[in-house]
Amino acid sequence: MGSEPATQPSFLISIDMEGDDIWSRPKQATTRNAEYLPRFQALSELVGFKPTYLVNHEMALLEVPITIMIGRRPIYKEIARRLLGRFDRPRLWLRPDGRNLSSMLEIVARAGQSGQSYLQFTLHSSEFMPGGSPNFRTNAEIERLYDHLEILFETIGRAGYVGRTFAEFADDFTAREKPGEASIRHRAAGQANKSI
Repeated sequence: MGSEPATQPSFLISIDMEGDDIWSRPKQATTRNAEYLPRFQALSELVGFKPTYLVNHEMALLEVPITIMIGRRPIYKEIARRLLGRFDRPRLWLRPDGRNLSSMLEIVARAGQSGQSYLQFTLHSSEFMPGGSPNFRTNAEIERLYDHLEILFETIGRAGYVGRTFAEFADDFTAREKPGEASIRHRAAGQANKSI
């Protein structure tokens, strides 16, 4: 608010707050997953990042699309898929699932090479708790998640991205926006949708 626009690209973290393992549609809603958030908050603070915890979509300060990119396949796999009539391209999300660390690191590298002004990472609060989601059922899977997060966050920091809250990011966009330019929402959406 009245400050100079940021010169470094932003790293935004959104954590969707929700009930435990909503994917299995439990009969009784519980929120034990909140007990597992301090560890994630501590990791974020350790590397200078600032998570934003979203209670519901109405509380979001700014609509900033999650970072998603079109993936690449080795040429021989791409040719084989095309011969089979399959023309889809894989989508890479900056959202861990326990098996996609290399894809997330590819996103960071490509975003840095193209000068993308922000990365947005997201995860559900229940995914920090063993059994809170289909992706992370066991303690070992939660430990793997944190191993991946440490590598990812260190890589993002080395790439020059600075942790900001959504409010800080909105202030920065507002400071950069000039009369007659596209709105924050459209500029952010355009960036997220461009193919790198």
